[in-house]
Amino acid sequence: WSSDVCSSDLVSPPADQALAAAAMAEFARQPWAAEADRAAARSFAIDTLASLRTIEAGEADPFSDMAACAATLLAARSLDSIDASWADAATRTWLRAAHDALRAMPAGSAATSAMACAALASDASPALVEAAWSADSAERVVMSSAWLLAADGSPPPDAAKAWKAALTPLIETQFTASVDGASAPDLDGGWSSGTAMPWPTAQSSRAALGLATALQRSGVIDASQRAQATQTLRAALRFLRQLQVDEDAAYAFRAPRRAMGGLRAAAWDSDQPKIGRAHV
Repeated sequence: WSSDVCSSDLVSPPADQALAAAAMAEFARQPWAAEADRAAARSFAIDTLASLRTIEAGEADPFSDMAACAATLLAARSLDSIDASWADAATRTWLRAAHDALRAMPAGSAATSAMACAALASDASPALVEAAWSADSAERVVMSSAWLLAADGSPPPDAAKAWKAALTPLIETQFTASVDGASAPDLDGGWSSGTAMPWPTAQSSRAALGLATALQRSGVIDASQRAQATQTLRAALRFLRQLQVDEDAAYAFRAPRRAMGGLRAAAWDSDQPKIGRAHV
């Protein structure tokens, strides 16, 4: 199903499906989650990958999409860490084909290239790494860190230096209503979505995830900046929590159970962005 509960699409794009599988597979690894929830998440991830293997009429080939290929490999990696017996020989052959297809693709956006680097690990090409990471680009550092600083991988060697430079502009551009001109503090903690949309939206989740990942990785955030970085993340989470659909707001959606916990596109927009569009 599509995470955009207001969408008329009958079939979610491969990237949406694969990202959902990757998220559920990663959740299934977490020891703090209830056993029944982990089992359900694992089953969902396996079933979704199985569905991606079979391309029905009207569906796109996942091997033509960088995000879909990368998320498929990341989902498989998480599932393997739980129990590698989930995949039969045919599935392993399909996963190797996904790996080969991903290696052959040209670099995409910084965030998508970073996800591909995380999926390919040591097989990532220099061109792909260059597209994903640049210590001279604060935006690229923040947006790519969620993938390149993941606990299972090796961070870029200049990650600490890059974040030391990127953190100041990230903090300075965080929205504060009393300074940035909004009439109410609803938008405090988010980041502008660009000149076309100067107010913060759910896209702020990208920066928040990058910062959270950097804070979790030892030695990335300079000790002198950790307190301010943590406060910045708390403000961002307050903003995002405000967008999250809870039990009181779920009635406004066509599928309340599916909408629960998702992020609305903005404080003034109750649509829920599709997974791929929101996080890649």
